[in-house]
Amino acid sequence: MSWLPTLSRWRHRRHPAVRFLQDWLTELGYDPGVSDGVYGRRSESAVQAFQRDQGLPVDGRVTRPVWDALGTALAFQRAVPEEPGEPVEFRIVARDEWGARAPKTTRPLLKHRPIVFIHHAADPRPAIAGEFREAQKFQNYHLDTKGWWDIAYNYLVTPSGRVIEGRGAGIRSGATKHENAASYSICFMGDFHYPVNEKPSDASISAAGQLIRWLIDHEWVVAEPEILGHRNSRFSRTTCPGDLLYGRMDDIRRAAGLEAIR
Repeated sequence: MSWLPTLSRWRHRRHPAVRFLQDWLTELGYDPGVSDGVYGRRSESAVQAFQRDQGLPVDGRVTRPVWDALGTALAFQRAVPEEPGEPVEFRIVARDEWGARAPKTTRPLLKHRPIVFIHHAADPRPAIAGEFREAQKFQNYHLDTKGWWDIAYNYLVTPSGRVIEGRGAGIRSGATKHENAASYSICFMGDFHYPVNEKPSDASISAAGQLIRWLIDHEWVVAEPEILGHRNSRFSRTTCPGDLLYGRMDDIRRAAGLEAIR
């Protein structure tokens, strides 16, 4: 969650991340008041209570260690049961189904792209009932804070195994610097890196594989595309998609009917 800034009543008092903070504190049982995106006294008191419970310095400042502790606590609270549930039938949830906003603009992406990049949200995975809201949150952040044309990814994959249309097929993504014209980007909801260390669900691995097979069958990508982690991009210095998801890249390849490379 390195993208989240330091917050306090004196720094970034009004910032889109304040609303995330307020929502997360509420979910964890603290009381920051109305989720209004303003870091006031009540939000500060809720942060101090959380810091006290976590054994962190009680100063009301939301620094990287506080964001990390929030992420770990949310991951524990939202944990998906290990026992398998009913398999999810593959289909792509269209933008209008999850309440997407219209993009500012789009750029076309040619067929037969050679690469699929795998990303993670670096944000604790949502409960099943909150997956569409999580997609809306990503889009709002990318449009309103980053100033991008739309949500960055072509598709999102949820812990329950749903595939959510982002920019979609035939539209250039904005997720992999200098490589968007040659690739599709798929983002897994969740944080698969230290210190949160969530484990990608088997349902999400299967869904990503089926999505890649769909892209192949519809000739949006070549018959044997490279399936790479964001960290494998020549132009990116990142741990994305997190060590625990990166360790399952071959599982994604197999789920797509492609040969493993390790």
